[in-house]
Amino acid sequence: MSPITRPMRRLVVSAGRSEEQQRQDQCLLADVLRLVGPGWPRWPKGGLNSHSMRCSGWPARTHRPCSAGALHGPYSRGTSSKRSRRGDRLPLLAARDMPTSTMVRMPTPVHALVQRPLTTEAVAELLALPDDSPVPDDFDAVEEELRRRGWEWENMVCESFRTGHGHVLCSEYASPFGEPDARSFLVFGEIYPVDPHDEDMRNEEWLNGYVEGWQKLPGWTCRRPSTDQDCEAVLAQAARAVTEHLGTAPERTFVSAAVAAGPTLTHRIWRTATQALILGPAVDNGPYGYLTHLRLSCSPLGSGPDLPSVGDEDALVSWITTHADW
Repeated sequence: MSPITRPMRRLVVSAGRSEEQQRQDQCLLADVLRLVGPGWPRWPKGGLNSHSMRCSGWPARTHRPCSAGALHGPYSRGTSSKRSRRGDRLPLLAARDMPTSTMVRMPTPVHALVQRPLTTEAVAELLALPDDSPVPDDFDAVEEELRRRGWEWENMVCESFRTGHGHVLCSEYASPFGEPDARSFLVFGEIYPVDPHDEDMRNEEWLNGYVEGWQKLPGWTCRRPSTDQDCEAVLAQAARAVTEHLGTAPERTFVSAAVAAGPTLTHRIWRTATQALILGPAVDNGPYGYLTHLRLSCSPLGSGPDLPSVGDEDALVSWITTHADW
């Protein structure tokens, strides 16, 4: 008997279970779910209870409920109780009644994720740009500065630059060098999201050509298909690079899908004495339309120094837009 099947069989209970015994059964079910993880096959329709376990091949020897109820899985359809052959009512426990830590969340699909890991050196270079010696915004002067730094012109994000670390930098000024009032961002990832409202999930296949453009950048890799969990791993690695450079953890960390198209992802905010740093997904305003950047934005803190309170997602999203979008 497998390690998963063994505890699952123990969940089958007999009549006359006390409330404490039922609570213990529910805790055991939660432990099994944590053990199984998101890779477990599709939940039976109607939720996970002794009836659906028996009908779908899940091990069950009686038709009594596992606890005060059973768990609705992510693919469950109904919310009504079912009856076993013995006529017992089998109430269902909705997922909202389970502690957040025990809920099983399925990964959100992404068509493609292209990325080049962010490094502490790249973070340091971005943050130093406002304090560098000013470079006039005429073409020849900027061209000379690019050669000196080992940068190149890049058109993946309008008129932008590919830095010596291989990331794509875009600034609201023609010259990002020595401009303390300039807002800039460094792109280290690009997402081609899945539109959940598109029934065939094809989602503008012409965008694949732009994804391939990112993939062709030196040192960039593509994962296709991908998931929001892969995106979070890229963001977490980038956050470690920022934290290592600054020597401090982000002041705000929150999850939202309101800033850009695509899955719900984590945003992180740091502040220095003069700059606001925002790490997370952001809208791609280029000709691609539906793609989403993973980027580190740097802007003058004077745009709005006070951070909204923790938990005020709308205010935090507005704060990010003020500092990072133009």
